Amino acid sequence: MNRLAAPLPLLAVALVACSSGTVPSPGAATTGRPLFAAVENHSTTPHTYDTVVIADAAGTAHASHAIRPRAVPCIGPAVPLLQPPAQTAAGAVYYADGDGTVHRLTPAGADSVVTRFPVDDPQAELSFAVSPDGSHLMASIVTYPPRITPPAGGSPVCYVGDRVHLAVLRADAGGPATVARQTDLIGGSGVIQMVGWDATGPIGTVNTLLGTQQPLPEVWHGAAAHLDPSGQPGAVIGGADCRAQAIAANGAVACEGGGYTSVSVRDASGKVVIQVPPPSSGYLGLPVLRPDGAAVAMALPDQAAAGATLYRQDGGTVRLPGLQPVGWLDATTLVMVDNQSVDFLGAMSAVHLEQPDRAVGLGFKGTWVGVVR
Repeated sequence: MNRLAAPLPLLAVALVACSSGTVPSPGAATTGRPLFAAVENHSTTPHTYDTVVIADAAGTAHASHAIRPRAVPCIGPAVPLLQPPAQTAAGAVYYADGDGTVHRLTPAGADSVVTRFPVDDPQAELSFAVSPDGSHLMASIVTYPPRITPPAGGSPVCYVGDRVHLAVLRADAGGPATVARQTDLIGGSGVIQMVGWDATGPIGTVNTLLGTQQPLPEVWHGAAAHLDPSGQPGAVIGGADCRAQAIAANGAVACEGGGYTSVSVRDASGKVVIQVPPPSSGYLGLPVLRPDGAAVAMALPDQAAAGATLYRQDGGTVRLPGLQPVGWLDATTLVMVDNQSVDFLGAMSAVHLEQPDRAVGLGFKGTWVGVVR
């Protein structure tokens, strides 16, 4: 398959989680603490999340709900590169069950069905995004050919060809999904995964990598672009040499230059405002962009045992604990995890910048989704 990549460095984008089922928390909606969403996986199979949770930086679970796990496509000698089954928007977390039904879970524990993007094939993978106000959704469904069972029996043969089917769908909250466009793609070129939605519109990856030889976290696996209502991508965000990993509200973008050896932050005009020094050996970690775009946190290969670093736009740096940054709760609170294993699960800690060398364990384990605003 042409869009299969050589093994990339294993990035730990793992985080919090909680027990399955509804988690009551008296006064949860009025604590005033920043809230975030995460998904939890109790199985040994990567990407098959079974619980979504909303929690705060004190380790209090405000709400959780079971997820029917998705099927993971079989794509030959590689493992697929997927997106998380959940997104945050409009003060809630939106999550997709294995059949593509999208739910909305609020911090108060109210769960409702928003729409369904039909996923009726075990060889299909879904990614979706939600508008900031929660009123619109866009999804990508990539379907691989079926597994082939040898005539004499034995294990099915995974997809090893070069043809996939792409469908881009749209929906209004509370309404049915409609197909914006669909096409067969040769070699995987043109595959889009939905990764977010900002004030400009929905964001998807283009020239998306389909798989690697080892499981990887659900980062952005290609250059990013805004999509028009028909699902067609526009110009690459951050410039042609940028593989965006995060976009701030002011248009700042964290760029990975390819191969995880070069990371920069660029403003909305494309000007580099932060340049992370290249590693002396190995690969850079995941760049975690602060909400205002003025700082980025990441672990470098030679800091893995000793600490990560926060790089600021003013040129200053702050040494952080020996954990992997994964998200920001607010401008002064960073979320980090202690595990870089292939199951993507890590005990979550909060690091407050007034005490940047101190990580406060929160007693949760799972995969980071985003801030619940």
